[in-house]
Amino acid sequence: MMPKPAEVEKVKREHGHLRAEELSIRLFTSMADKIRESPEPHLSNAKRFIEKWRKDHPGPGGATYYFNRWELLLDGPLNELLDFMVSPSQDARDMRQAAPFVHVLSNKERWGIMRNFSEEWRRREHYA
Repeated sequence: MMPKPAEVEKVKREHGHLRAEELSIRLFTSMADKIRESPEPHLSNAKRFIEKWRKDHPGPGGATYYFNRWELLLDGPLNELLDFMVSPSQDARDMRQAAPFVHVLSNKERWGIMRNFSEEWRRREHYA
């Protein structure tokens, strides 16, 4: 029996979300590694990003909730921040959508991670 088109679309969406989440964790793992190596500049940049965002977007709404949460993590123990950055929890997934870690990875690093991930994903799908 063939699956219904709606079932096929649901599987495709779930597959796409899984792929996006795995890529997100890969990128955030690389960011966490760089922050671990040299915390101060990256944490300061993240805090400045949040300050600038707040100036440009005053009031509640948008990413305010997430940036408030990131700010608490940035001010807490480094290991807690780094563990949270790569956590598979739904809370961490949501928070990664509004993360203040701009410029931790260079464009070259980011594209390299994305390229390698895409190649690995294609191989995995090919052999699945």
